[in-house]
Amino acid sequence: MELSYKLVIIAFLILITVFAGWFLHKTGKPYNSIVFNIHKFSTIGFVVFLSVLLYGYLKTSNLELIQIISLLGAAISTVTLLASGALLSLEKFYDSMLLIHRISTGSFIVFTSLFFYSIYF
Repeated sequence: MELSYKLVIIAFLILITVFAGWFLHKTGKPYNSIVFNIHKFSTIGFVVFLSVLLYGYLKTSNLELIQIISLLGAAISTVTLLASGALLSLEKFYDSMLLIHRISTGSFIVFTSLFFYSIYF
């Protein structure tokens, strides 16, 4: 599969994840179980797919400083997203976790975009 198709799949999964998360927030508790599972599984899908793609890239390329920084930022954002999402679903520290989840979503998108921008341009 060509790299451009893989990036389209990753972008599509990220959009599904963001839209499902927005829908969950707008509809509130009790969460719609179908949308909640779509949100979780699309997250797992893009994290796994992106990890496999990055692993293949890292085996064949030397990283520049901007790529290292963007990968670290994306990795930290991913861990923060998973942890804050888990705490949100358990209703622990809801307001602060929601803020952290939103900030982490934005930072993940920025860092991931920066990484792929540095590869292609």
